[in-house]
Parts: sequence; structure tokens; C-alpha cells
Amino acid sequence: MDSELIFKKIDNIIEIRKNLWTTVIVLTGGLAGLLLTMLDFNFGLSYLIKLLLFVLGFIMNVFFVINLSDCNKSINYLLNKLEKDK
Repeated sequence: MDSELIFKKIDNIIEIRKNLWTTVIVLTGGLAGLLLTMLDFNFGLSYLIKLLLFVLGFIMNVFFVINLSDCNKSINYLLNKLEKDK
């Protein structure tokens, strides 16, 4: 594979990784804020909605962290492939 093409793929994956990090940071901050509003426990509809949003946000956060790991694996794979081609 052409080394210039590999560098472009690595740059694209790095940009995706930056966006994923930003998403994880913002989502974690939102979840922390939502958790702080849930401290006073009054079992009602608003609490159930907040709990549902918290659970969905946590699942999305885990999903994005897994994608971050996949991006790092892809970058390492492409770097190893670049070293083998030299």
C-alpha cells in the first residue's frame, strides 16, 4: 500500500479520535450534572426520565470509549503496516 495513503488514513482516524474524545468529555460532564440533579430522591415521572437519560447516556459513553479503543488499534495497525513496507 502507498505510504501517502496510509498517512492520510492515519490522519483521518486521528481526527475521528479527537471528535470521540470531545464527545466523551462532554457526555461525561452532562452525566455528572444529571447525576447531581438526581441526588434528591423523589420517585416521580421526572426522576424516571432523568434515570432513563442517565442510563442511555452511560451506555452511549461506554460505546464511544470502545470506539476510541478501536481507533487506537487501527492507528497502531496502520503504523505497523507502514513500518513493514519500509
